[in-house]
Amino acid sequence: MNSQIPLQTSPFTAVGDLPLHPLVVHLPVVVLPLTAILLIVAAVVPAVRRRVLGLSVIGAALGLAGVILALISGDAFAQQVGMPQQHADAANRLLAASIALFVLTTAWWISRVLAERKQRAEVEGSGAGALPTVLGALSAMTGAAVLIFAVQTGHTGAQAAWSGAMATNDPAGTSAEESSSAATESEAETYTMDEVAEHDGAESCWAAIDGGVYDLSDWIAQHPGGEGAIESLCGSDGTEAFTGQHEGSDRVAEQLAEFRIGELAA
Repeated sequence: MNSQIPLQTSPFTAVGDLPLHPLVVHLPVVVLPLTAILLIVAAVVPAVRRRVLGLSVIGAALGLAGVILALISGDAFAQQVGMPQQHADAANRLLAASIALFVLTTAWWISRVLAERKQRAEVEGSGAGALPTVLGALSAMTGAAVLIFAVQTGHTGAQAAWSGAMATNDPAGTSAEESSSAATESEAETYTMDEVAEHDGAESCWAAIDGGVYDLSDWIAQHPGGEGAIESLCGSDGTEAFTGQHEGSDRVAEQLAEFRIGELAA
């Protein structure tokens, strides 16, 4: 991107000049799928179970820690660039699955250790019992769910990142550029709040922001944070909502300027 996003002082926002969230997501994205695959293999192939189960517990713990850190840093990052709702929902599902994975994997490992000790203590062992088998099956199924949710979270995150990049840097003649041209031609245009209020739907969405009037109709479907965030501004003065979410972000201000069509009458 051509402009830098001003980063706030939260320790979960940035490392130096780099946003923290895109960095920390690599931990859960790598560790959780590997852990899930190990658990599925351990459940299906008893011969490798002893060797990989302990590693799976460590992996589940690291993956859960990574998801928590990614969520915290993601919330801080969203204050600068907006909240991609689909990505946030997928991340919450991944968090729930990661907690379940850690609990079940740890319980499976403990139950196997205790069962093996009991077997060694008895003269005639009767097997490891049903509990480790049940926990193993549940761990494997949860691992499969973690795989799915990890892919969904990564995919929606990439979509949000790339949609923002393309909206900012698209070299083709887009609707946003047409709106920008219209804004240049009609810099002197002045609109009243009543005129803005007439454009209160998704098909024709105008909003007054900080003394300017913007036609956001084409931006609704492109907005990384979801259509609802823009539709709620249609036909209203969105200054407070916009500055509360994006104050200090040069990139967002540049995107908004593309849709300016005139000034708000005093």
